[in-house]
This record gives sequence, structure tokens and C-alpha cells, in this order.
Amino acid sequence: MRDDHGEMIGTALVFEATSRAAVEQFMADDPYVKAKLFSRLETDVWTIGLGSIETSDRLT
Repeated sequence: MRDDHGEMIGTALVFEATSRAAVEQFMADDPYVKAKLFSRLETDVWTIGLGSIETSDRLT
């Protein structure tokens, strides 16, 4: 994430997961989290209200 001047101000990760606990466990094992490089972490639940997210195993 960047501010209006192009300076990095954060990171956003989006997961499809079975539970909030699964995401929190994944993040607890993240090397950046273990090294305390983030000043804070937030976990928000999003619901797709219109359409769907297509996934693919291929990189294009």
C-alpha cells in the first residue's frame, strides 16, 4: 500500500480461508511477523457481495 506521494505505508494480503484462526496461524508463522517488522496486524473478514473471485493454478 502506498500513500498519495508513492511512499510505502503498509501491506495488504488477501486470503481465501476456512476461518479467521487459519489466517492468524498463517500470519504467526510469517518471517516478517516473527521478525516484528510490522507495527500492527489486522484481520478483517470480507464477504463477496456481487460476483465471485476466479482462481487459477496457472500464472499468466
